[in-house]
Amino acid sequence: MKKTDWKDVAELIGIAAIVCSLIFVGFQLQQSEQVGISDAVANRNERQNANREQIMAYSDVWHRACLGEPLEPAERHIAAAISATFWDNMISSWLTIRGGLVSSDQLQENLVNRVAAQLHSFSGLQELFGMRREMFSAAAGAIGDARVGDLFERIEVRVQELEKRGDILNIDVAFCGLL
Repeated sequence: MKKTDWKDVAELIGIAAIVCSLIFVGFQLQQSEQVGISDAVANRNERQNANREQIMAYSDVWHRACLGEPLEPAERHIAAAISATFWDNMISSWLTIRGGLVSSDQLQENLVNRVAAQLHSFSGLQELFGMRREMFSAAAGAIGDARVGDLFERIEVRVQELEKRGDILNIDVAFCGLL
């Protein structure tokens, strides 16, 4: 073979090696994305389970808070802590959906509908929602993140729609605060 033939063969082998390495990198990126999604779902599930354990441990306080019944200062603190965990889980789920890890308009609507139904059904939860909304609105404004504000607005619009229609939803107080 001539020297130029060897050069052409070497160039082809080099190009094939580059293509193979790019394909390998693509597979690694896909696998990393799947691991990231899996980790996000596992973390969300752990937080939701912790929230459920809080609710079970203080179910009497939580149920009275959801119904808007008067609470002692210590009970109010417990209800606020459970509420904070609930809203943090909801916002985390929202950001996961809106951030592109899980992309689905239906998932967004389901989350908004479930939270709005609970707010519509439980006056005490509305008060806790208002407190958390104020805190997150201030934080989101400080960092320029409109996604959380969008969530709260969509929930409030849905609650108003339910109130206008006068719907009476059949939601047991045992599900108050569970997503």
